Amino acid sequence: LFEIVEGKPGMLSAGAGFSSLDGLIGTMQLQHLNLLGRAWRTSLQWSFGARVNDFSVSWGTPWLREKPTSLDLSAYNTRRVAPYEGSSSAYTSKRVGGSVRLGPRFQDDKYRLETFYSFSQISIDNIDTQFLTSLSPGTSIQSMVGGSITRDTRDNIWDPSRGSKHTLSFDLSGGPAQGDIHFLRPGLEDAHNWTLGTIEDYPLVLTVANRLGYITQFGETKQVPVFDRFFIGGQDTLRGYSASGEAGYRNGGRLRDVANVELGFPLARERRKTIVKVVGFYDIGASWDSPRTVRLKVGKDEQDIKTNVGLGIRFVTPAFPIRLDWGYGFQHRPGEANYQINFGIGNLF
Repeated sequence: LFEIVEGKPGMLSAGAGFSSLDGLIGTMQLQHLNLLGRAWRTSLQWSFGARVNDFSVSWGTPWLREKPTSLDLSAYNTRRVAPYEGSSSAYTSKRVGGSVRLGPRFQDDKYRLETFYSFSQISIDNIDTQFLTSLSPGTSIQSMVGGSITRDTRDNIWDPSRGSKHTLSFDLSGGPAQGDIHFLRPGLEDAHNWTLGTIEDYPLVLTVANRLGYITQFGETKQVPVFDRFFIGGQDTLRGYSASGEAGYRNGGRLRDVANVELGFPLARERRKTIVKVVGFYDIGASWDSPRTVRLKVGKDEQDIKTNVGLGIRFVTPAFPIRLDWGYGFQHRPGEANYQINFGIGNLF
């Protein structure tokens, strides 16, 4: 249940959600979209629950020195109970840090180039005794630089009905950026939207997306830290599986590929904008320890591809889109729940 109290242009939002992994989660956000009349975006956000306690503050502007270049600053303090090797509560991960992002835009925002730098202190503690041989408590410093180039032709960033978005990214942790953690992480994301037809002002929209990522360590880092590996399952990837190791490499993969298909139709619209819509979806994907272990076979083993179907509801609020999904997985192992309930904030792709 969500209640949005909107000023012009300030917003206070609060709500609660539930996921099969994290349980009940509360969210509060105070946001201003035009601070001091200068188009400055500011936000204070707190997410809390038995397994989650995240706090963040951010400031940003879409125009820098009257040029179409965004500048965003953020600071965060997060705590999460994390999954590992089939356990939903293997250890606690804490992260304190901040980031700065710079993003010039071209051709009426069709193209965007973004660079960033982030600095975090990351700690692992409260490790379950069964994982003490594979996980080590301690604190690390992560210093990371990266960049991406995006081509975006969508007609609406929150609720697109046509157009596409393509992003090529590259992150470098450590190396010349210093810090304790050294890895390279390239990525490629694509999403396409088509309006298949309309009933009066209500469009039937098909969305197809794919996300490919790879991460490899170098230098003094002998293996990619567990908190930077690819864990699939849950609200953002395969929605019919838990993120606790039901899909993909149970220790966290270094290579992943996930595809999502959604068919959405509005239930309520106002002034030609969708407020609530229903979606049906199909997800397919896997994660592997390395390219040599890729297995293009659908099955129940950890290196096999997993699939699921499901239904969901989308609430397009003034502050952010809200997602509630029910997913059913087809390749569950004995003892696993066949379905998952997932709650998310923001666009999936």
